[in-house]
Amino acid sequence: MTAREPNHRTGPWKLGGMVMIAVAASGVLTACGDDDDASDDTTTTAAAAPVCTSLEALGTDVDALTSIDTGAGDGLVAELESNLESIKSDLEAVSADASDELADPVDALQSSVDTLSDEVATAKASGDPSVAGAQDLLDSAADVSSSWVAVKDAAPDCDL
Repeated sequence: MTAREPNHRTGPWKLGGMVMIAVAASGVLTACGDDDDASDDTTTTAAAAPVCTSLEALGTDVDALTSIDTGAGDGLVAELESNLESIKSDLEAVSADASDELADPVDALQSSVDTLSDEVATAKASGDPSVAGAQDLLDSAADVSSSWVAVKDAAPDCDL
C-alpha cells in the first residue's frame, strides 16, 4: 500500500477554501441586508438635522433674551425689540422645519413671542416704560423662555 499524496481538490485545503468563501459570502449578504434599526436611526437623524439646526439658533436667541440687562431703562425696550427680531426669524425657520409632533409647543412659543412683541410695541410707543411696565415685559420674556423649554423637551432627537 502506497501512501497517497494529498489531493489538492479533496484535501484539507479545499475545505479551508470553502469556509473562506462561505465567510466572505455571509459578510456580503449581511452588508446588503436590511437592518431596520440602523436605517431608522439614519433616517431620524437626517430628518431631524434641519429642525435641530433651526432650534439651536432659536435657543441662542432665547438665551440672549433671558440675559438682557434689566437695569437698562429705556434701553430695555430696545434690547427686547432687537432680540425679538432674531427670535421671530428663527421661529419662522423652526416652524418650516418642524414636524407635526412639535406643532403644539412651537405654537405656544409663537403665542408667547407675539405677546411679548405686543408689549414691547406698547412700551416703545409710550416712551420709557414704568417699573410696572418693565416688570410686565420681563414676565413676558420669562414666558417665552418657559415656552422654549417645552419646545426643547418635545425635540428629544436634537442635542439642545
